[in-house]
Amino acid sequence: MNVDLIVAELKDVDLLHHVCTTAYTQHFTNQWESAAALEQYLVGSFSTDRLTKDILEPGTAYYLIYADGQPAGFVKLNDQLKEAGQASLFPHALELERIYMLAAAKGTGVGKIAMEKIEGIAREKQKPTIVLYVVDVNETAIRFYERNGFVKTGKTRLELPGFKEEVKPTTIMCKTLSGL
Repeated sequence: MNVDLIVAELKDVDLLHHVCTTAYTQHFTNQWESAAALEQYLVGSFSTDRLTKDILEPGTAYYLIYADGQPAGFVKLNDQLKEAGQASLFPHALELERIYMLAAAKGTGVGKIAMEKIEGIAREKQKPTIVLYVVDVNETAIRFYERNGFVKTGKTRLELPGFKEEVKPTTIMCKTLSGL
């Protein structure tokens, strides 16, 4: 299987919007108190206007994940951690803010290859650590990250309006890259 991470450009905003909203709703709809709360989150995070702003933001990059030439998911990376407290603990880290796969790509090995490519991006950027946040109830993702060399380093909470209370506890995970 051939897996590519392609930097999303302004010309890709409509496709990126489709992949982001589809992948997110396929896996996380049940974590919201209502359809209206989910819709508000989707608009705030994945509207074409928001994605355009993010693409133009220095230090932020979206990547479309392709498997054998077909969209399979997306990744959002930040050259610095957004949360101030974590940024001081990991001052030179690459933040893996989002990695979501379309349902058809789950369990196919695409995610593992994408993670290897993310590590390559971190190395190119001379980032010795990759940090991510994952809600505690997403045990499948936590196991996936652990299999890919990430370790639990702390706890926080994902405070989003309309997000169910039981899914707010969040684990901070990081992977230190050798040789940097």
